[in-house]
Amino acid sequence: MKDAFKFRLNRKGQKIYTFDCIVDCKGLKNAYDQGESTEELNQRIQEKSGDTEDEVALSLSNGPSPPGIPDDGKVRVLWRLVSGAKLWPSSSFPYPQCVDFGHDNAAVIARDIAPLVGAFKPDITWNHSIDSRDIAGKVENPFFEAAKGKLEAGINGTLVVNPKYDPKAALGLTEGILRAGSIGIDGEYVPSHPDMLHQEFVKNQGKRINGDMVRWLPLKITAVRHMAFVPWGMGADSNAGPRVALNNISGKEPVSNESGGTMGNELKLFSAVCKELGIEFALSDGAPIPEKLEELLLGKVEELKKAQVAYSGLYDRVLRACELSGSCKYSGKSVDEILEVLPTDLANAANGLAFVEFQKKEALKAFDAAKVDPAKEELSENDKKIRLRIANSQDIAYIQEALEEYKSLALNRFGSMKSSADEEIPKVDIPVAEVSRDIVDSVSRMFGGDK
Repeated sequence: MKDAFKFRLNRKGQKIYTFDCIVDCKGLKNAYDQGESTEELNQRIQEKSGDTEDEVALSLSNGPSPPGIPDDGKVRVLWRLVSGAKLWPSSSFPYPQCVDFGHDNAAVIARDIAPLVGAFKPDITWNHSIDSRDIAGKVENPFFEAAKGKLEAGINGTLVVNPKYDPKAALGLTEGILRAGSIGIDGEYVPSHPDMLHQEFVKNQGKRINGDMVRWLPLKITAVRHMAFVPWGMGADSNAGPRVALNNISGKEPVSNESGGTMGNELKLFSAVCKELGIEFALSDGAPIPEKLEELLLGKVEELKKAQVAYSGLYDRVLRACELSGSCKYSGKSVDEILEVLPTDLANAANGLAFVEFQKKEALKAFDAAKVDPAKEELSENDKKIRLRIANSQDIAYIQEALEEYKSLALNRFGSMKSSADEEIPKVDIPVAEVSRDIVDSVSRMFGGDK
């Protein structure tokens, strides 16, 4: 038990406690009998004993649509893994502990749990068993769902069960018999009342002290070990359970719609459209369209409309940007055609910017050579403005014009601006030895010269 009291200090001086917890309510009855819970805890216990099985419609405003379902015979159900609420998980502490997963708008579970589930696809087990024989499937495709009505925000994921491997789990999900879940996670937590003695803190869980409820505040979720099927009412999170049946769900017997008609041959087309939109639902000929499916379809269509508006806006911005470049070759081109040549053009543009900077430095050197007067402490105000304009300009035509102008002024002022290393080699006069007239006459006679 002493291990549960161990902590470390972070840079802010906070005591960071690390412990694992199983989000079920095995310890809630004991807490209630011992009088350790508050009115808020009693209310939560009463809520769990009532009828809370009604499913809340899925909000797609802060999460992706249910993923496309491969036709591989596996049962898939969209499932609430854990909610951003004050929950009472089992842990190694001597008293039930309240962990506020909804603290700071559920920021910690939103940040940490989905990536962990996505990376490791934790096992689905029976009753938190650690026996490999009790593995029923896996969890994948996690995402954060925003709060909606009475439903708290939380993490959803897809339960995947192979009927050939665990037919009981597959049948339980298909028939809606398995309705509650519990997640096993490890994390780091800080106490809501850091100045309270630790022993007092763990005993006063759920009580309001100094106007604030005594509870653990999650700082970081370090691992998601598994998701477990538990009996209805035994999960600490009353919302942990099925959200949307993705496939292989039989549901009720088909009933005719008010007009007595059926979907007939349109059923296949309607199902194909749903599948293309990334929505899978069990549809039966002769049954009315489920209200939930209509809601999902309308939501998906609204998402596509928003995406089209965003794409059109992006396309217009790309075309305007290309027009500003001054090049006519982008006119009338599609985004794909522009993107095909844009990488080369951007590379050339980068080279052009480098050339502009080089020419700018040369222009400033020429300006200083033409204008700087050692006898004066500084430039005139007008010369300062001109020099600043050159330094800030990106107009290559103006920069080159300034370079030529001040290079010419500097040449008139000091002569050539060439460095000593580039000076021409000076001419050297080499004296020629004089030849006597007798020798010249003798050579001329010998080789046919004048006689």
